[in-house]
Amino acid sequence: MKNYLMIFLIIIGIALLFTISNTIPSLFSHGESNHTKMSKGIDTLDFHISSVEAKIVPEKRSDIKAELSGKGSVNVRQKGNKVMIEYKRKWFEQIGFFNAPKLTVYIPEDYHENMDISVSSGSLKFAGDSKNHPMELKDLSVNIGSGHADFANLNVDTFTSVVSSGNFEMNAITTDSGNFDVSSGRMVVKHYSGQLQAEVSSGLVNIQLDKLTAPADVTVSSGSVKLDVPDDASFTLHGKVSSGVINNSFQLKNATTSDKNIEGTYGTGKYPIDLQVSSGNITVH
Repeated sequence: MKNYLMIFLIIIGIALLFTISNTIPSLFSHGESNHTKMSKGIDTLDFHISSVEAKIVPEKRSDIKAELSGKGSVNVRQKGNKVMIEYKRKWFEQIGFFNAPKLTVYIPEDYHENMDISVSSGSLKFAGDSKNHPMELKDLSVNIGSGHADFANLNVDTFTSVVSSGNFEMNAITTDSGNFDVSSGRMVVKHYSGQLQAEVSSGLVNIQLDKLTAPADVTVSSGSVKLDVPDDASFTLHGKVSSGVINNSFQLKNATTSDKNIEGTYGTGKYPIDLQVSSGNITVH
């Protein structure tokens, strides 16, 4: 019995040793940094964020710099025409009570190429200077696992997002082409302008359009979508329902409605809004 007790105490001691050895240095460290210069030909910034509170900050600079406070390691390196920014944390660095590492990545505000971002079980914030002075990019691709992402003040040519079970919030986003794929997560979009294509499985999506300047196409399986369209918009609504529901608060001209379909125009009817619902629901207001 004493031998078992001794073994148990040794295991506890080792665990405490790991905790102390990895926690105390974090308390007194000034963070870890890594950086690389932006050479000619770089057309993609590739972020892999997991289990860390991260922030991407555009500012006047000619390089990319990452600052880490807390456990783990960050690696910024050039690979071909890409710059890879990756945060990692070893298993024993997750032991202890002070597990809130923070990562800030500074990028040139005049970078206007492509960005690929993957977030899982962590959080990420990324914003341009303001709504009137957004960060401009060609292509922005975002993949959210079980984490949280908050984007604002961005003007991109092509925007693509995949949300599995995470939470994605966007504000003041302008794009020529926007594609949203939501499984069981939650996505809230405010002040959106541009073409819109959304596929929702069992998630929750709220999209508020500042301006209707392009077609909108929304397909819902068993999820829920709320589409906030401006009062001065001009659109032609086409809605098809299997066993779900489409709610519309606009007074449509030449309207035809049934249990399975809704058709009609609002304003000049310039842009099509196509809605397809299986067993979920869509609200247009």
